[in-house]
Amino acid sequence: MRTCGRWRGVRLVVATLLLLGYVGWGGFLVRSGWGLAEPAMEPQQPVPEPVDRVVRVASIQYAPVFAKPQQNRVALIELVRKAALGGAKIIVMPETAIPGYLSANHRVNWQVEGRPLDPAYSGRSPVEVAETVPGESSEAFGALARELKVYVAMTLIEKSGEGDEVRYFNTMCLLSPTGELVGHYRKLHPYPPTEKSWATPGDRGVQVVETEYGKVAMAICYDIHFVLDEYDQHEPWALLFSSSWVSDEYPADWFWQEMPEKAVKHHLNVIGANWSSEKPQSWRGYGFSEIIRWDGEVLACTHRLLGSDIVYADLPCAPVK
Repeated sequence: MRTCGRWRGVRLVVATLLLLGYVGWGGFLVRSGWGLAEPAMEPQQPVPEPVDRVVRVASIQYAPVFAKPQQNRVALIELVRKAALGGAKIIVMPETAIPGYLSANHRVNWQVEGRPLDPAYSGRSPVEVAETVPGESSEAFGALARELKVYVAMTLIEKSGEGDEVRYFNTMCLLSPTGELVGHYRKLHPYPPTEKSWATPGDRGVQVVETEYGKVAMAICYDIHFVLDEYDQHEPWALLFSSSWVSDEYPADWFWQEMPEKAVKHHLNVIGANWSSEKPQSWRGYGFSEIIRWDGEVLACTHRLLGSDIVYADLPCAPVK
């Protein structure tokens, strides 16, 4: 019948509309998160900003007992242990810390026979205190560095050659956490007033050592006026800087102004260890051990002019390339 056909057509239209409505409404529910659908993706957590790795470093301020290497070695071993206990992974000591640079009263200096000596000093031969490298001190501090898992910049008077060919160098040795001698630096520019009587200019050039924290360069006292331009091409992360500053003037301007300016100019951190004295002296170069960041900020400086001290700071490591 035509009526039945008409109703069948109506029912078909209604069914189609209902189906379309269901699909549309279901899509709305899915889009709105109300209906059943595939599990939604977990929202992504924000990626944390990269955090610079940091390493704690230390400079040891120490008053060496002149011409007493064994006594100084024992004292410095204890200071290195203390620095490592404080968390330091790179530890620097002052210039010629094992044998001493001058007597505390600045009246006795090292002198090799036949070399000129400033009349302000009486001379003493370095034969009794000079060591080979490798030698007693490098082996002792190599074992200590291995035990403590740290880098140690150890300083001494080094002898090289035999008989009439023997030479003496103002030397820094860098011992690694595995106990190896990874840096062997001989002072390139001995300070004329005090070292013309014994020291031979270094013959090993500048020294740059790769560490897990960044490249480190090595320099001793008077070198600071000459070697930084040469180091620039190597882009060191930090300078291991040992000194026994000799001055009649108060050195605050140098340590707090000029050294930070050099750090900025050459874009490197400075771990600076200077010598000290156990009591006030007429000369003024003792104290002021410090750690300087590459932007010129003095992160830490000793608060003591006299006696031993350890200066700590946390330095950002070099970027991983």
